[in-house]
Amino acid sequence: MQTTLRIDDDLHRRAKMEALRRGITLTQMVEAGLKAQLVEEKMAFKLHTFSSDVPFDFTPEQLKALINDDSEQIAKMGLLLEEETPIQ
Repeated sequence: MQTTLRIDDDLHRRAKMEALRRGITLTQMVEAGLKAQLVEEKMAFKLHTFSSDVPFDFTPEQLKALINDDSEQIAKMGLLLEEETPIQ
């Protein structure tokens, strides 16, 4: 498909130079950037951080409880949920 984009002059110049340096076309570079942005959005997830005086020697079952956000199991392990940090 062919389309028209309005791109800042400086950004266009820098993108063309980078594409040339990589040995690809500007179209290929734009497509790769768009694909990366779309994949990145799908990969966003929440990362939970925990505070504990317990050393990190969890069993596979305990790790599953952490991954699945099983609050009952997490409490049994003596962990406290500190904060949720979105990762993108």
